[in-house]
Amino acid sequence: MNRYNAALLMLVLGGCGPTAREAGGGVVVAAPVVLLLSGALLWAIIALHRRREAEVSFAWRPLLTTALASLGFALLFLVFDGRRSDWELGLFAIWVYGTSVLALALVVWRVWHALQPRTAMPAALIGSWAVLTLPALPLLLDDAQGGGLFAAALTVWIYAGYAGIVTGPLWLVLFLEALVRLTLRRRQVDRLTRAETGPSVPR
Repeated sequence: MNRYNAALLMLVLGGCGPTAREAGGGVVVAAPVVLLLSGALLWAIIALHRRREAEVSFAWRPLLTTALASLGFALLFLVFDGRRSDWELGLFAIWVYGTSVLALALVVWRVWHALQPRTAMPAALIGSWAVLTLPALPLLLDDAQGGGLFAAALTVWIYAGYAGIVTGPLWLVLFLEALVRLTLRRRQVDRLTRAETGPSVPR
């Protein structure tokens, strides 16, 4: 996987890969799917925290609204300027760009959650998604294979999540952390309950 990503980046920057327009189109097509998938995976972690912390919330409405707006833009783009490569690269972008979006969202959410658990979602997810998605828009107007913005965006899309090598373990660690914290909290509650009720008297 390391060699694959490095080879992909070298091919693109060397002029043998997709153009900036093609890469931007793939990300635009993938964007709404990536947002929803990232939201579902983040929800799996937050759901465990909600059982332990009442103030933790998961606001689906802003997430769905943003996803619908992104889907609408993607459909308009495909209708008026779509190419076959947009669909093909869109599927590839769900994997590469999508894992980078989730990796960034997980890091931002965990830090935000420690400070403001009530507002950590959806701001962390939508903000991370927007930061990695918006650079695709100016690329739609560029049919070249070089350029500083293209190189920078492609580097972040590939290496932030490293096609899942970073994202997978990171998600697993945060999920296990939430599960362990919930288990410890339940044990603590059980001990307090037994202490308040006193030892059971045999009949």
